[in-house]
This record gives sequence, C-alpha cells and structure tokens, in this order.
Amino acid sequence: VAADSTARRPLAQNEEGLAWIHVGKSGGLSLHRGLMQLAKRGGLAGTLIQIHDLRGRWDRPIRDATTNATVRDLSIKGPYAAAARPPDLAALLRRLPILLWVRDPVSRAVSCWNFFFFDGASDTAARLDKRRDTENAIRAAAAAGDDERDRVEIANATDLDAVLSALAPARLDEGGVRRALTPVLEKVPHALQDLGWYTGGASAMPALAARLLFVGRQEEMAADWERLLGLLRGAAGGGAPRVALPHTHATRKVRGALSRRAIDVLRAFYAEDLRVLRWLCASEWVDEGYCAA
Repeated sequence: VAADSTARRPLAQNEEGLAWIHVGKSGGLSLHRGLMQLAKRGGLAGTLIQIHDLRGRWDRPIRDATTNATVRDLSIKGPYAAAARPPDLAALLRRLPILLWVRDPVSRAVSCWNFFFFDGASDTAARLDKRRDTENAIRAAAAAGDDERDRVEIANATDLDAVLSALAPARLDEGGVRRALTPVLEKVPHALQDLGWYTGGASAMPALAARLLFVGRQEEMAADWERLLGLLRGAAGGGAPRVALPHTHATRKVRGALSRRAIDVLRAFYAEDLRVLRWLCASEWVDEGYCAA
C-alpha cells in the first residue's frame, strides 16, 4: 500500500498561484476539472498555470498564454485572469510553487497507446490517417532488420506487446531501446513527453524540488487529491471549499496483459522516468514502495 505523498514547501496565504506540471495520461483531465472547480469556488487564489502539451518543460522560457499552447491561464480569479496577455508570465512561472502528478511509466505508456489507437471519441479523419500511417511505419520497421532473422511480420500493428517484441533489440540497454522504439512512439501522443522530459530528468530534480509543493500519484488519485485539498485549505485558514475530484476515463480498456518482456522493454525505454521516481522516493516525496511496485 502506497504511503502519503509529501508536501513540504510552505504555501503562503498570499501565494501568486500554482504551476501544475501536467504529464500526459497521468490523471490530468480529472485534475484539470477539479482545479477549475476549485478556482471557481474560491479555493485556489492567484493564477494557475498548466505546463502541458508538446513544447513545455517547467524551466523553459514561456512567451505568453495567447501564443504558446504549453501554458494556459486557467484561473477564474486572480491578478491576471482578466488580461488577454498576462504581463511577464515567464517571470511569474519561475516564482510559483509547483504541483506534480506522477504515474508508473509502463502504465502510462499503455494508456498513451490505448488512447491513440482505441479511443473512439477521437476518431477524426486526421486521427484515423495518423493511425494508419503509424501502423504502416510499425510494419515497415519490423520488416527492415539488417539480419533476415530480425525481420518480423506483424499481423496486428496495434498490439503493443507484439510491437514491442518485434522492434526492441535483444539486449535491453536504454540507448538501444530508445533508438529502436522512438521512430514509432514519437507518433503516439504524449508517449515521448514523459516525466523525464517535463522535469528535465533526475539531474534537474534538486532545482525543481526547491519549488515543489506537492507530488500526487495517479494510482492514488482520490486520496492524494484530498491531501492536496487539505494543504490548500490550510493555506486559506481552513476556509477553502471541499471539491470532489471528477472521475474521467474516456479510453476504452483493452484486454490482455503485457508480457514480462514487453514490460522490461518499456522500463528500459522510460529509464529516465524511473530515475526521477527513484529520486522522489529517496527524497521522501513519495513512498519507497511506489518505486518498488
């Protein structure tokens, strides 16, 4: 059983807002809706900045909320809520406390894959074309081995286990796995924009931790949301409202578990994510059992 996530940075009552690092497929839609409800009911002061999408790392310069999809000014109340172009958003971002939500990288990768291939709500023509292009790229990569023994015909290019088995090298070193799988996974939304990418990796964590307010876990979503609310209520003198976390899960669950080999492939691919999680465990932001699971 995972223990409590830890919050150690004091949250002042006059805080300017909150910067949320939204790693894709880590409970973000539920968090987004919950935070918006909280802001509407006066439980979140200042400006909420969501660091998300395909261009954002927490420490990169931000242009402004109207031209950079990485940053969205989501707060209903606050000094910048009414401004079409918030003044010096980059400077504000560098001052705000940081909210981070994490997820086991193997589970997150499966969710990214299923969301891309099996989420019927997103079946636009462009999306379907991208899926077909990705399936063709997977089959071409599997059939393109230098050695005839390495060439594989994949009957179902949407079967993640089969794809990982076919494309991963025999020796699962991080560099080799990244080289083999990146041409495929870069086509899957959020698959490469992982925890290590957003944070800058384990080597960047000490700098980020100086601003870190709270680390939540997708696997303990409801419990960690309640702990976050408790932290925010404490900063507000106990007057912040209680807001239930909206449950959202649009992706159809796909039957079948990954093989041990496929899990090992993904763990090698997301080795930097695992290093970040181990850093968080060693620094007692999350329980050691979370990293061992």
